[in-house]
Amino acid sequence: MSEYRFEAVSKQFEGETVLKNLTLTGQSESFLCVVGKSGVGKSTFLRMLGGFEPVGNGRIQIAGNLVEGPQKTCPMVFQSYEQLFPWLPIWENVAFPLRVKGEKKEARKAEAIQVLEAVGLKEDANKFPHQLSGGMKQRAALARAWIAEPKLLLMDEPFGGLDMMTRETLQSLLVDLWKARKWTVVFITHDLREAARLSTHLLILKEAGEWEWVENRLPWPRDPYSQELNDWVRQIQL
Repeated sequence: MSEYRFEAVSKQFEGETVLKNLTLTGQSESFLCVVGKSGVGKSTFLRMLGGFEPVGNGRIQIAGNLVEGPQKTCPMVFQSYEQLFPWLPIWENVAFPLRVKGEKKEARKAEAIQVLEAVGLKEDANKFPHQLSGGMKQRAALARAWIAEPKLLLMDEPFGGLDMMTRETLQSLLVDLWKARKWTVVFITHDLREAARLSTHLLILKEAGEWEWVENRLPWPRDPYSQELNDWVRQIQL
């Protein structure tokens, strides 16, 4: 189970409230997109959930356990590509969580190749990060998160720096993996269309710590240019 709970969580920076009395439950296998204007606390929300940022007031639980520090079972995928080690080939980057667990090289390489095949990078397994495009690097980052068998997958605007075609391709890939692997995902984005396409639920963070919780009932599969999706996006007030 990978349910997570925020219980009356509030957070301030230099006297300014960014989250106020945030109370919500994210069910296992849900896909939450967190949206809002710059500076309202989207990344703070994600860092607190992952245990990288202390909670101001209230508490956060994952699978019934109190979050009091970094969560090893909650990998995070960022927008930047700095998470990939430039001195390691792609397969070793992807297999790094298995290396930390102490798995032997042959076993972790075989598993990494299998995961890389699923994200379309099998033929690039021996290349180094500098030899890949931005979209390919994000595929590799997603593969590394996958191989870690995440309880909860945290993503901080992972597709924000990509061109539209690559972005939409990776959105489709992520949805397919989420459904197949039964992940629970929390995904930060500033793009409402992306949020509409990916989410089961939406957390809208607003100024002065205010927030709104919205369920996304759009049917699957979701065409990012459909009238139904466009109408849903227009109803969202940031």
